[in-house]
Amino acid sequence: MLYLRAPGFEVIEAWRGQQEESLLGRPLDDDDRRRISRFVSHFERITRHMLAGGHTADVVAQLDGGRAVTSVSAGA
Repeated sequence: MLYLRAPGFEVIEAWRGQQEESLLGRPLDDDDRRRISRFVSHFERITRHMLAGGHTADVVAQLDGGRAVTSVSAGA
């Protein structure tokens, strides 16, 4: 199992917004941003737990804010 580890929870909502803009083919409006924020909030607890080391993976790829892999290590 591969874990793509974000640099922190603060980038998750921004990344989801970028994905939605790409899928919709237009900039997000305020309603879109509120919807995304609510969606992401449902996963906040588990995501923060995983970022703190609460995961099992064969390989962990650390990502930077631009989604580039900065390191790869054996998982825990």
